Amino acid sequence: MAITLGNLLKLAQFTVQDPRRGARVVLAEQLPPAVRWMALVFTAVASALLTHLAIGLAVPQEPALFPGPLAMALLQGGVMVLTALAAQRIGAWRGGHGRLEDAVVLMAWLQFILLCLQAVQLVLMLVLPPLAEMVGLAGLVLFLWLLTAFVAEMHGFASLGRVFAGVLASMFAIALAMSVVLALVLSPQV
Repeated sequence: MAITLGNLLKLAQFTVQDPRRGARVVLAEQLPPAVRWMALVFTAVASALLTHLAIGLAVPQEPALFPGPLAMALLQGGVMVLTALAAQRIGAWRGGHGRLEDAVVLMAWLQFILLCLQAVQLVLMLVLPPLAEMVGLAGLVLFLWLLTAFVAEMHGFASLGRVFAGVLASMFAIALAMSVVLALVLSPQV
């Protein structure tokens, strides 16, 4: 498949309709590892820029309260790398056969699809703000749906229900671990 914006948008629509087959198409491209990582970095930066723009539109009086685009891109990229690592390692622990480079390209692809939704949400913020909020909620549902299907496809798991339960349990465990670490780091020393 030639990588053009039109082809990417068609594949994004196809992936939303049939996430497992969409993931298969992306994995079948056999992109070199460097390209997969570049895609992850690109989508993290693009998402950070759109988020920064959205914050500027939503809270024009207090933009200094939020991190700048560079910090946001680093945070977004870090979350994407952590998600890819968790998806690969936890899935392998449960008997899956997915590789880290597959997890990386699928996280980049997931972020690209969410970027498309984020762009729609940005336009709606200007035209119909209440609808933009609903699109944001739909984005969360879409994220969980696609992540579940991508992890299942990458590892060869049959049960989407079990994978979804694993995704939720993993997110909870990671959030809990990060909370404990942050509490230890930020607590005053006695």
